[in-house]
Amino acid sequence: MNFRKINLRLIAVFLPLAVLAFLPLSSEKLSGAEQPADPDKPMYDKIIATAKAVNTLECNFSETKTIAVLANPIYRSGKLYYRKPNNMRWEYSKKEYGVCGPKGNYMVRDGKRDNGGSRAFAMISRITTSFMNGSPIDRKNFSLNYHPDREGFVVVLMPKNPKIKATLDYIMMHFDTQSGYIKSFEMHHQNDATKITFSNRQTNQQLDDDIFE
Repeated sequence: MNFRKINLRLIAVFLPLAVLAFLPLSSEKLSGAEQPADPDKPMYDKIIATAKAVNTLECNFSETKTIAVLANPIYRSGKLYYRKPNNMRWEYSKKEYGVCGPKGNYMVRDGKRDNGGSRAFAMISRITTSFMNGSPIDRKNFSLNYHPDREGFVVVLMPKNPKIKATLDYIMMHFDTQSGYIKSFEMHHQNDATKITFSNRQTNQQLDDDIFE
C-alpha cells in the first residue's frame, strides 16, 4: 500500500475543507417563521465573530490518521498558512504540500507540481470559497449542527451531496469556549478518520505572497 498516495489524496479533500475551520459558518433564518430560541447560538455567534476577525493565520498542526486496514495510527505534523479571502497552504514539508491560491488549487509531491486534482477537490473548493465570502451554509450539500460537549463546543457538517458522501461521512470541529478559536478538526469516512490538532497560533501577521504560489 502506498501511504504517500493515500496521504496526498486526503490532502486533496482535506485542504479546502480545512478552510471551514477558520471561517464564519453563517447561520440562516427559517423561512416563513421566526427562528426558535437557541441556547447555543451565543457561542456559535462568538465563533463566527472570531473567524471574521482573522485575516491571516499561521499555526502548527499535528495529524493522527486512523485507517481501518492498519494496526496503528499514522502520525504526522506540519504548518498551516491562511490568508483571506481564499489563500491556504497545508505543508507537511517543503516538498509535500497543498495550496489554494491565486494560481488555483494544486498539490506538490516530491517537489513536483501536480495540477490534476480530483473533481471532489474542485467541487469542495467552490463550496469553501462561498464560506470565505461569508455566504450562508450550502444547505443543498451540507447539514449543520452545533452544541457544547466535553471538549468545549462542537460544530458538525454532514454532506448531502452523493459525490461528497462518497469520500466523507462528516466533519467535526471543536472550538475553545473562551477564545472562540478552533482546537481540532476531524474528518470521518466509514472506519477511517483524520484528526488535526492546532497549536502555536499567530493571527493577523504579514504572510508573503510566495507562500501561496
